[in-house]
Amino acid sequence: MKIRPFMMTIVMVSMGVACPVHAAIIAAYVQAGVGSAAPGDQGPGVAAEPLAGVGVPASISAEQLSADQWGAASFNPNEYVEFSFTSTTPYDLGLLGINYDRNSMGPRFIRGTISIDGGASFSDIFSNTVSTGDKSIIVSLNSFDAVKTAIFRVHAWGATNTVSGALRIKATGSTDGPFDGRHGLVLTGTAVPEPASLALAGIGMLFLSGRRRARA
Repeated sequence: MKIRPFMMTIVMVSMGVACPVHAAIIAAYVQAGVGSAAPGDQGPGVAAEPLAGVGVPASISAEQLSADQWGAASFNPNEYVEFSFTSTTPYDLGLLGINYDRNSMGPRFIRGTISIDGGASFSDIFSNTVSTGDKSIIVSLNSFDAVKTAIFRVHAWGATNTVSGALRIKATGSTDGPFDGRHGLVLTGTAVPEPASLALAGIGMLFLSGRRRARA
């Protein structure tokens, strides 16, 4: 009869009841006062690539990443700002937050896409307009579970000047949604324990429970 409590402990751990997990930053970019395209923060086991412009030149300053020369009058899949990550631990994706604006000649429309198959295919995750003042967008990515690698692209179009028109991703002090008060682009998620980790946790709980009963 003493076996049942031990069995219940293992089942609860394997179901995640005894191992609570919480959303945390996977990767964060454009940190105020730093001036680097590299991630300013990233989660345990995460290797995040720097922000980069593809088809459009991008430059980084202490407060923003600026990408200009958006040549398309309509959506162009070959012009975007990109970041990506790989992780040794799978993540259930949470929220993506981007704080952005444009200069007076910059693109008027923006679209975000994601690939979780190494770039073979992309899915739309948001679209919006771009104004000349700071604007934040927060996107739920809750439908993407157990992700170990992802590529994100931010496309823009509709600039009135295809040389000087710029889209800017800017650091923000906001703490709304995924924002942490320092970065202008933040991706959050929840680490998913691997089956082997859950089994080890179950064994540990069994051992501790057995020691408590032995002392009693």
